[in-house]
Amino acid sequence: MAILALDHINFRVPAELLDSMKDFYVNVVGLTVGDRPAFGTVGYWLYAGGHPVVHLSIYKTASGIDPCARNAIDHLAFRCDDAAAAQLQLQNLNVGFSIRHFPAEGLSQIFFADPVGNTVELNCPYQVAA
Repeated sequence: MAILALDHINFRVPAELLDSMKDFYVNVVGLTVGDRPAFGTVGYWLYAGGHPVVHLSIYKTASGIDPCARNAIDHLAFRCDDAAAAQLQLQNLNVGFSIRHFPAEGLSQIFFADPVGNTVELNCPYQVAA
């Protein structure tokens, strides 16, 4: 398995700040609003060079505040070349993970936590491990 690049960062923010965050990253940083899959939730994907590098979404709690959050970063995502090899490596290192497959998008996503609890996501070409 090889990590190819940082894929995106996801900021999870209170609903009332969602548009302000979008406007900041569009007007100040220079990203553009682009297509986002129909997740059934409110949010934006902001693009640079044709790739969605910043994902914006809202907290899922009724109060709008995530009591476990230390900051607004929800997860880091890396592009990966081999889902099966990534799963095997995580298993060999005794790192717990979950996986979601999106065959229509050609994507397998693997999720796990780093030592301080940050969620790490690997986006790999669609592949079901044998």
